[in-house]
Amino acid sequence: SRIDGAGSCATGIDGDRLLCAKCTPRSSCLPASPGHSGPRAGRVPYHGAMRHRGYSIDIVDWKPGNDTALAEIRRAVFVREQGVSEAEEWDGLDPQCVHALARDSNGTPVGCGRLLPDGRIGRMAVLRGWRGCGMGAALLRSLLEVARARGGPRPFLHAQEHAIGFYRRLGFVARGPRFLDAGIAHREMVLACWPRSCG
Repeated sequence: SRIDGAGSCATGIDGDRLLCAKCTPRSSCLPASPGHSGPRAGRVPYHGAMRHRGYSIDIVDWKPGNDTALAEIRRAVFVREQGVSEAEEWDGLDPQCVHALARDSNGTPVGCGRLLPDGRIGRMAVLRGWRGCGMGAALLRSLLEVARARGGPRPFLHAQEHAIGFYRRLGFVARGPRFLDAGIAHREMVLACWPRSCG
């Protein structure tokens, strides 16, 4: 987890980062960028008719083209904005993961997250101009739908203590003791209701 130089807070997920939406205004879900064509319905595999304002989310593998798009987002948010080292960011696990990739209506990559085979969710990032409009939650839900569709293990993540409420609203519960990651207090959280536990 990191606190960036601009004062926006970052929420850790298994040593990964999900930027906190409360750090940016919620007045608009669209970035103030030239050439933006306005809101458009998005598409999220495994979500059916779920719609988003001005962006779409696709489930992708770490393959040529996708890897560049995902890396651009993470490098912008984690390496340049938050000062995470390249060595720490690139852990070699990406080829094993399923990735959620958000693109704006022009096809520009603006957000991402990943799901490991063991159910761990992380490496979630949203570019600065898109924070505060629910994209982080949409990315997380997309990865949860993939995990459900594949019958995988119960999803879990590591959250900073101040962000526990955010994850609780999305169905996660804290378990285990508090621990420090990069000097910041975290709790492990797991999805409360999973197919094999909900009857």
